[in-house]
Amino acid sequence: MARLQRKNGRVKPPQRRFCARRLDRSSAESEAMEATSRLQLIAASCSAIPIYATSVDYEPQAELTQQFFATVQNKLHFAVHGYTVAELISKRANAENENMGLQAWKGERVRKSDVTIAKNYLTEDELDSLNRIVTMYLDYAEEQAKRHQPMYMENWIDRLNAFLKFNERDILENAGEISKEVADQLATSQYDKYHQHRLSLDKRDDFEDFIKNRWLDK
Repeated sequence: MARLQRKNGRVKPPQRRFCARRLDRSSAESEAMEATSRLQLIAASCSAIPIYATSVDYEPQAELTQQFFATVQNKLHFAVHGYTVAELISKRANAENENMGLQAWKGERVRKSDVTIAKNYLTEDELDSLNRIVTMYLDYAEEQAKRHQPMYMENWIDRLNAFLKFNERDILENAGEISKEVADQLATSQYDKYHQHRLSLDKRDDFEDFIKNRWLDK
């Protein structure tokens, strides 16, 4: 338990010291927190499926259902950073940027499968904001579902718009300027350029190590 400091006979809680410790958070702790946020977002997204499954017209494999989930995802992303999933990927995937513009990826190096996932491009603040709004919306949606009123997927879209409006968020009114398919093609094209450049750097490093080792052996 932290000690209380006294100043002029008054007890002074160590608020500033606590804030300083938070500001001095190591990069490892920051990465751990970001990873936790990403896992929470995935878990929250999975929790939405049972709720939407109560819709009268819900069919897991139907094209309408796939469009519905894409619409919900786009609206939530747009509310946070102003882009749809496809727009975010197409605007931030850049072969000339460090790690191709990604903020997170699986393994030690960026792979092609990483560059078509929108949340991998989100900053820590954007990810935290998206995680919060998704969690709040799922709580709201769950409460709506408990009323056992007949709901269609279109009704859920209306509920989502109402939720976003209440939280003073921008509401996406269309499908966006670019399709996910086109965005994925752009991202993979950028990855091919990025990967070729990375290979050339690896070869140069290997050559420099080879020369260095031969010099040391003499």
